[in-house]
Amino acid sequence: MNRTLAVISLGCAKNLVDAEVAVGELLGEGYELTLDEEAADVVLVNTCAFIGPARDEGRQVLAELSPRMKPDATLVVTGCWPQLAADALAREFERVDVVLGVDAAARLARAVREAASGGRVIDVGPPRPPLAGVAARPRLTAPHVSFLKIAEGCDHPCTFCTIPRLRGPYRSRDADDVAREVAFAAAHGVAELVLLAQDSSRYGEDLDRGPNLATLLRRLGGVGVPWLRVLYLHPARLTEELLAAFADVEAVVNYVDVPLQHVAPHLLDAMGRPAWPPEEALARLEHVRASVPGAALRTSFIVGFPGETEDDVELLADFIGAARFDHVGVFEFSPEEGTPAAALPDRPSRDAAAARREELMLRQQDVLAERYRELQGRSFDVLVDRVTPEGVAVARTYFQGPEGDPVTIIRDAGELAAGQFARVEIAGWEGYELVARAAQGACRA
Repeated sequence: MNRTLAVISLGCAKNLVDAEVAVGELLGEGYELTLDEEAADVVLVNTCAFIGPARDEGRQVLAELSPRMKPDATLVVTGCWPQLAADALAREFERVDVVLGVDAAARLARAVREAASGGRVIDVGPPRPPLAGVAARPRLTAPHVSFLKIAEGCDHPCTFCTIPRLRGPYRSRDADDVAREVAFAAAHGVAELVLLAQDSSRYGEDLDRGPNLATLLRRLGGVGVPWLRVLYLHPARLTEELLAAFADVEAVVNYVDVPLQHVAPHLLDAMGRPAWPPEEALARLEHVRASVPGAALRTSFIVGFPGETEDDVELLADFIGAARFDHVGVFEFSPEEGTPAAALPDRPSRDAAAARREELMLRQQDVLAERYRELQGRSFDVLVDRVTPEGVAVARTYFQGPEGDPVTIIRDAGELAAGQFARVEIAGWEGYELVARAAQGACRA
């Protein structure tokens, strides 16, 4: 009988891709995936360590998981947390048998074999170039949605961020290798492929005479995946060439994800971000909308950064109202050891940061109510993610991404099935969710 493997992947979609590549290595050794962590022979926990709460989540998962596992099962911890503090993690959790970093896949099978022989393995080295030839990795997502990393690491000097330390400098994947993975996804029925990097807009700058993101998108647009979505674009890299690719390539959904982090210039400067005044940032967003028809804008902001005042929060709230984003994430500043921002003075209290986050999310709720009123009666193509036993379809329009965005509910799913496209008319909304009904007309995809 083959040995079984259970997987828990924490953190962002980029982490999920790492977990899939690692799983592929063990499946190649004859393991079979299982959802039963208590009965599995190997349990792999892929962790995030971007901020303190992410490490706390990993700590809680390990504490709850360890006593439930079979006594002879192998517990593997991989990812950013070991990369940051492998020895401390190993001391805290004696039950962990294997500790590997962000490049776990290359060493995983060997490490699991060593652990099965009675040895404990702690093997964390410097980040390596992105792995090639991983198109056929198993997918831990629904079969019709897949994530694809086009680059690894980051060179930006953001003062609050640990990613360069955890993931190393920016390294683009070879364009031919990316294209092979997209072709593999298309051949296996993937309806939506999400391109990822810490800064996707920087793709190719480190390659010798390589393509940039715009030329990559034009190449991938003809490969056969109906929806190509791009996440994490730097606001200073929204070039005319890139915006034109969004507008021209039919497969690229017009969903522009551009984390701004704040709009108060003195805070942006302290963050190591482009310190544009709010009016310039707003003008740049309006240019995106003018260049990319129907552009959906998604962003994120940090509150509670050292030096932030109530006036700064009011400025940000006004900006959210004026910019009318489709999606906004607001996060409380986390002082990470070793980052320049952690040593800055005048940091607002945690209670103040939490209250500011709540204030800004309430402002965004007002924006969404206005946006949803404008959408009522309009028709869109949606991708069905799942259909409940009660016959309700959970779907997404192009302006609803698979990573935490609201969804569209179709109460009478009829013959719809997961992975299918459908034409719907927006009938209303409930909270953050849109409610739709079937509409006439051919789907784009």
